[in-house]
Order: sequence, then structure tokens, then C-alpha cells
Amino acid sequence: MILPSRVAVGKCQLCVRGGARRRDFYLDEATQIRMQSWASGRIALVGDAAYCCSPIGGQGSSVALIGAYTLAGELKLARYDGRVDYRQGCHAYETHVRRYVLAFQALAFDSVTNNSMITPDRFNGIVNSITLEDYS
Repeated sequence: MILPSRVAVGKCQLCVRGGARRRDFYLDEATQIRMQSWASGRIALVGDAAYCCSPIGGQGSSVALIGAYTLAGELKLARYDGRVDYRQGCHAYETHVRRYVLAFQALAFDSVTNNSMITPDRFNGIVNSITLEDYS
């Protein structure tokens, strides 16, 4: 459970009280779902369908493109004698991309629990933590 600071709670209460007096005010929560697996049989999920990084953490489009590229490449490598071993390709995709995705998902929670912004060094370290394979 994440316990917000007293300052954050106070600011939230001010926003809600102020917003309650306005007709054009909308408030919702930012949530994140983490799936145990992104594939089953011949079906694989990529991007927000599999691992939404949260608008708080950002990088959703970049991570989705890396996931799609990796899935396509791993399916290409899983082709033998004109047939594709989808289970092998999907497993390799998850194995290659999961740690990278988890690091981006954690950015949203790090900024909340530490009550501070993510440092550029930490952010760049995550962005540059994956090596893309050459599937050509």
C-alpha cells in the first residue's frame, strides 16, 4: 500500500473541494495493471494491451514499438521448415522485453513513493537498458 505524504493529501483535498464547486471539473485515478503473461498460444499482447506504462511514467509509445519489433523478430527466429513455433517466439519476446517494461512501469510508482521527480540519470539508465536484436 502506498501512503501519500501529508502535503500531497492536503493538496488533493484542496483540489477536490475546489473542483466540487465547478461544473467542468473531472477527477479520476491513475492505475496500472500488471499481467503475469502477455501471451497464450498464438495470441500475444503488445503495448498498452499488455503493459501500459502509465501516463505518469511516460514512454508508452516507445515501449510498445520495442515490444512489437521484438515480438516480430522472435516469431521470425521461431520459424522452422515453414512453420512457426508461436509458443517459443512469444516466450522469447516476453523474456527479452519484460525487465525493460517493469522498469518503465516502476517509474510511475517511484515518483509517488519517493515524493520526488525521477532523476534524468535514472530515466536515461532505463531508456538505454535494452539492447535490440538485429532480426534481419
